[in-house]
Formats: sequence, C-alpha cells, structure tokens
Amino acid sequence: MKRSILAIAFFATTAFAAGPTVIPIDRIQEENFTDPCTGETVTGTTYVTGEERRFEDANGGFHIVIQVFFRGTYTGSSGTTYTGMTRSRLTVNGYPEGRLAVVDLGTGHLTSSDGTKTLDRGRFALVIDSNGNVRVERSNEGPICIRN
Repeated sequence: MKRSILAIAFFATTAFAAGPTVIPIDRIQEENFTDPCTGETVTGTTYVTGEERRFEDANGGFHIVIQVFFRGTYTGSSGTTYTGMTRSRLTVNGYPEGRLAVVDLGTGHLTSSDGTKTLDRGRFALVIDSNGNVRVERSNEGPICIRN
C-alpha cells in the first residue's frame, strides 16, 4: 500500500502547467523467453494496450506515466501452451534541479496447460540526483511457481 500512497501524494501536490499529452498504446509484439518455473523456452504473441501521458509541471519539471496491459498466448519448446497477462506502470519524473526518478511497478501471471501457474510482481526504482549520484532500489518478489 505504501506505493499507492506515494503515487497519490505526488499527483495531489504537483501543480501542472498544462494538461497532459496522451498517446494511446496498441501494438502486437513477438516474445521469446524462458518460463522461470519449468525452464522451457516459450515463444508467442503479446498484445500490448494502454496509454502514455506526458506533462510538464508549473516549476519546469517533466513527468511521463506509461500504463500498459500485456496479454498473450504462447507455445513452449515441448508443446506446452501458455496464456499470460501483466499490468505495468512506469513513471518518470524529471525535476528542474536536474534530479530524475524512474519507478516501474508490474504484476502478472503465466498459466500453462500442464497446470503450472507463474505469479510475478516487482518494483524497480532508479533515482539520479542533481550531482549525478545514482541510487537503485529493486524489490522483486520473483516468480512464484504454483502447481495444480
């Protein structure tokens, strides 16, 4: 819940110079990855939908928020079929003094025909201060494998 409170606080305290530019996202992409639970090589098609919002605040900072939904069907190297979905929110905040903050939050699952379900969620944060110092925070729950 802490992440949600931070996001609400950001939006409630930032004065915007103008309304956001909204860019719809709607594309198809081919995927190739390894199932972390079975080790099987998986290929298939992912449909990506969502939107990107760009805006500038009254102090000259820029902000980008990308919210997307991935859903797809895949086939494993041994013939296993998969369906999957992931929700992701990427936030980039650039501040007038030169500081940059990037946060990526994601959650999803992959279900296979052999009864395995992979749950995954993670958080990645990158902060670069005005002096160029970099701080990286990563909290990845990692894949959780559930077998029916």
